[in-house]
Amino acid sequence: MIKFDIDDLYLVQALDASVSMSAAATKLGVEDSTVSRRVKKVETIIGLPVIYRRGKFGLTAAGKRFLAMASAVLKEHDDFQRDIELIKKGKNYLRIIGNSSIMFSDVPQVLEILRDRNPDIFITVNSGSMTEILKKIQENDADVGIVPEKSKIHGITFHKYRSDRLCIFAPISHPLAHQASATLAEVAKYKLIGTHEGRQISSLLLAMSKKQDLVLNYAMIVSNFDLQANIIAHNDLAVGIIFESVARRFEREHLIVGDSSQLSQSIKIVTLNEEWAKRDLYLVTPDPANTSQLATQFIGLIRERHRKFKTTKGRSA
Repeated sequence: MIKFDIDDLYLVQALDASVSMSAAATKLGVEDSTVSRRVKKVETIIGLPVIYRRGKFGLTAAGKRFLAMASAVLKEHDDFQRDIELIKKGKNYLRIIGNSSIMFSDVPQVLEILRDRNPDIFITVNSGSMTEILKKIQENDADVGIVPEKSKIHGITFHKYRSDRLCIFAPISHPLAHQASATLAEVAKYKLIGTHEGRQISSLLLAMSKKQDLVLNYAMIVSNFDLQANIIAHNDLAVGIIFESVARRFEREHLIVGDSSQLSQSIKIVTLNEEWAKRDLYLVTPDPANTSQLATQFIGLIRERHRKFKTTKGRSA
């Protein structure tokens, strides 16, 4: 069976960035005939054309899908080479992967402290779905993950570090924005915007809506929480169910100046009045024997950050 090699992956990237096969050959530093031969090989494996040969040059739908796969594989390849070099040099490194919107609240501040204590550390931070995060931890391709729920998986330890709540995120003109709280049954009367990043939230909502014999009407599914919040904040299209920490950040960022020069909100955070709306967030690592010292430091710092927040809140109350 014919298989792709790394040259095929670089080939499709060059084709995507070029205006012709000849230009792709120049970019790769090979003969035109070599590019033509490799394209035919890739098309034989896929069973479909990967470039348009008539009209405007470019990738076909199959070519674009191959490009997405190639880009992901080459990134992994580059990450692998970088990590191996770091290991050879004996350099300390920490690889973090998590839900991007959740990480925003804690990771930058904690990494600043970690770097002060470990000046020579090399850090990578990537985002991913929960499935991708857990897979990276299992396969030792990441040292710490940040996820919105706990599951039972061999070889992985979950460390609870804070709680959050699911809330309703609504444009100020939406009917739900005039309520202090709403149940899932009330939310089900309106259109929703969901996220691929929040698949665990979507699965939870689906399960809870089935229990109540409700049907949720999704008008749109977008890639991540940030995009979800932006669309909700700028349109009257629908509402979203989102972590309150993410919603609060966007509440601060989307203040608009009203006619009276007073700051008014373009969005409203409404309490989701359901017991299951409170969720625990977790840091995930390999089992303790395989957890690096830097990962342990990172976990300690992020937990300490939230202990301080709790103490401050308790005193001010």
